[in-house]
Amino acid sequence: MAAGVAFGTAAAVTSAAIGSRYYSLPPACSPYPYSGLTYYSCGGAYYAPQYEGDTVVYVVVDRPG
Repeated sequence: MAAGVAFGTAAAVTSAAIGSRYYSLPPACSPYPYSGLTYYSCGGAYYAPQYEGDTVVYVVVDRPG
């Protein structure tokens, strides 16, 4: 049981929080097309591009689909 808790904690620390916003994507992200939209997959996290005014920001979202 303790090993499972430690693993869950480590996973939470390394993954991006849903709803976080970034002005650029982490390195080595891949396009992830889904339902006519393009998301980006980066190390297990998924990002959706959105506009804030005239600036593109990348919002962490749940895996599309």
